[in-house]
Amino acid sequence: DAQGKPIAHPEGSRLSQTNNLLSTNNLVWKNVYQTMVQQKQGVQRVKLGQEWVYVAYAPLRQANWSIALVIPTEQVENQLNALNTLAMVVAGVLAIASMIGVQQLRLLEQAEDRSTELAETNSKLKQEVQERQRAEAALLESQADLENRVAARTTELATANQVLQTSEAQLKQQAFQLEQTLQELQQTQTHLIQTEKMSSLGQMIAGVAHEINNPVNFIHANLPYAEQYMQDLIQLIKIYQAHYPNPVAAVQEKADEIDIDFLIDDLAKVLESMQMGTERIRQLVLSLRNFSRLDEAEKKEVDIHEGLDNTLLILQNRLKPKPGYLGIQIVKNYRNPYPVECYPGQLNQVFMNILANAIDALESTRILDSSQPQNPAQNQLTSYAERKAIAAEREEMARFHQSMPQQFDARQSTLSCPLPTILIQTTVADPQWIEIRISDNGSGMPEEVRKKVFDPFFTTKPVGKGTGIGMSISYQIVVEKHGGQLLCNSAPDEGTEFIIRIPARQSQTQVAPDLERLNIFSHPTTAQSYETNTQNSWVNPPIH
Repeated sequence: DAQGKPIAHPEGSRLSQTNNLLSTNNLVWKNVYQTMVQQKQGVQRVKLGQEWVYVAYAPLRQANWSIALVIPTEQVENQLNALNTLAMVVAGVLAIASMIGVQQLRLLEQAEDRSTELAETNSKLKQEVQERQRAEAALLESQADLENRVAARTTELATANQVLQTSEAQLKQQAFQLEQTLQELQQTQTHLIQTEKMSSLGQMIAGVAHEINNPVNFIHANLPYAEQYMQDLIQLIKIYQAHYPNPVAAVQEKADEIDIDFLIDDLAKVLESMQMGTERIRQLVLSLRNFSRLDEAEKKEVDIHEGLDNTLLILQNRLKPKPGYLGIQIVKNYRNPYPVECYPGQLNQVFMNILANAIDALESTRILDSSQPQNPAQNQLTSYAERKAIAAEREEMARFHQSMPQQFDARQSTLSCPLPTILIQTTVADPQWIEIRISDNGSGMPEEVRKKVFDPFFTTKPVGKGTGIGMSISYQIVVEKHGGQLLCNSAPDEGTEFIIRIPARQSQTQVAPDLERLNIFSHPTTAQSYETNTQNSWVNPPIH
């Protein structure tokens, strides 16, 4: 290394014997070591013991070391003798090669002549190649020109295609807008026609109601006198029976034939039924007048329960039992005590459409009543015995409805009820929103039909029975006119429920909660509402 310390030696024992090679007494080797420490290189011939050796040394500058190689001179001289022998052999080979070279020179002269001929031939070939290259260049130029023309034409076609696609997209957009405008025009036209029809119907109903009201008032006003006269006659009969307990045979026979006790008892019920009938006609006239306000354009505060009751009264004829079939019962659960600011005539139209659809759905599920005659001709009362049987049946039906519980889960009870039933519920969804639920226990509808129930002109009814515009108009009235929501929940064999949610005040701008989260079968508001003191009103079809 740089201090003269040995790093490596073929004889490992020398490393432990000598700490510094510069301290040797051999001047020749000391000179070699100093030269190595100075990072020099060279070769020296020195004597190592009894043998002469060559010392070749060179520096390792990266490590600041120096390395030396010791080669005995005998080995070097032996190699030099081998080189001398090799030189003699090479000289002989060169002599032989010279003779061969002369011969090859002659061959080269012949080859040169041939090369000249080949050069001339090559020159001619070069000329032909140049001519072909010029032709190829011209061909390439023509090809490039053709490619440029093709590229330009392709660009023109691409531009024209893009313009065509843009035009096609614009035409499609215009066609879509035109179709949408046409559909809106059809809906508007249908709505206007329906509004005009309802307006004309309202005027006609108002006129008919006025004409009916006069004779009904006349009949209704005379019923108290008829009842008073009946009571006088009954008292006269009772006085006669008290003074003449054993009448003549003809009188007794006639009394037994007409069943005088039943006649007296049933006559009061007949007059009561007539009183109820005239009162019902008067209510119907009032409902017709209220319902005929469909053309009113101004909103006002009204009791929506009155609109529901008026609509039910108008539809009462479709709710009554038919020959051989039970009627449709109405379950009302009104829980909204506040007046609602709305367009009452249009809202009545919504109630009419939904209730009429519910009745249509229940028409096919009405239960056959074997106790009722299926032939209308058999419905005439021809004897007191038949009238007495009908009276007994009426009392049995009344006891059946009186036995129903007053507090219950109305929706689940409606679904499980064996009779065709329509449930009407009104609630205050929150302080600013009113909710009306109208449900039935009919056959329901599949999902693909439910999704289209509000589409214009969509109907599942036979041709001539349904137009498919009632629910579409109802949706427009609730959503667009009142700023509310109209939702339909239905499933096969699980009935149908329509949910109407409108603001209590039309001036409010709050957004209604998302009705999609509501569940027809487990609505928390509905489930809780029947735990309070709520009077459920069961409206049953009349017997008379």
